[in-house]
Parts: sequence; structure tokens; C-alpha cells
Amino acid sequence: MGEESRESEKNVSDKFLDLIFESLQNLQDFETCMNRGCSNLIDFMREFNMNYQDPLIMNYVRVENMMLMIQEFEKLFTNIRSIVDETKMKSMEDKFKKVKVEVEKGLSSKKEKKTYIAFKETINQKLKTRGMVIYPLFDLICKELLILRGDVVSGLNHILFSQKQETPSGKQIY
Repeated sequence: MGEESRESEKNVSDKFLDLIFESLQNLQDFETCMNRGCSNLIDFMREFNMNYQDPLIMNYVRVENMMLMIQEFEKLFTNIRSIVDETKMKSMEDKFKKVKVEVEKGLSSKKEKKTYIAFKETINQKLKTRGMVIYPLFDLICKELLILRGDVVSGLNHILFSQKQETPSGKQIY
């Protein structure tokens, strides 16, 4: 009976770690697409006769991937909250909230009395197409998300990377 219990605990733990790993992998994929696009997206766009060479459409894809990355961070934070140091988790959540505000409302400069936005959707009524114009704030937000992903990996290093352990004979194992 006790062995069955331990086996089910191990299976739940393995599934939990798989879920965290999958989230990190998704973040990496979304970040790649957000920064420069990727062949899978281009193949997808070709399938639907989208002009993947049109910068407005590629920008639209990049913004969509940023939004997917933000959703993935929300799921990941929910899953790792119990296993990451409370101080680190609070710091990551604060950075994440700041990024979300910058995406949703832009970045205000009191000195210049101006608000900078990351992107703006465009609609061409004649051609019935949508696109996206990306502004410099978009690249800054991308960098902040990359830093945040690094923080997450750092916060999870105790389960992602093997730790040095010493045997009774003094030999180090990993």
C-alpha cells in the first residue's frame, strides 16, 4: 500500500516537472518568434496565402507571440509559486506586472509629457487587411521578458539542474 502511494506521488511530481519544463520550452519558442519570426510561422502564413514578406503582417505575428508569451508566464507563475523562494517570486511578479502595464498602456514620460506605445494595429479598409506597426518600446519589452525568463530559470535552478552531492567517501556526484 505504501509503495503504491509513493509511486503515485512520484508520477504527480514528474507530471508537475514536465508541465514546468513545457512552459519554459513554450516561452523559448514564443520568444524566438517574437524577436525574429520562425519557419513554422512562415509555413503557416503561406498555407493561408498571407504575405509573410509584408512587415506589417510579420509584426502582427511578432505581437501575437508576445501576447502568447505573456499568457505562458501567467500559467508558469501559477505553477511555480509553491516551489520558488517567496522573495524571488515577488520580484518576478513585480517585473511581470510592470511589463504587462507597458504592453497594455504604454510607457509614460512625465518629463516629455508623452506616452510611448509598443505597437499599434493598422487596418486597411480597401484591401481588408490588418497589420501591426512596432515601435522601439516593443524591443525593450522583449528584452525585459528575456530577463524575466532568466529569472524564472534561476529561481528553478534547484529542480532544473543537478546539484553536487558528496558520498560518505567524499566523492562528488551529480
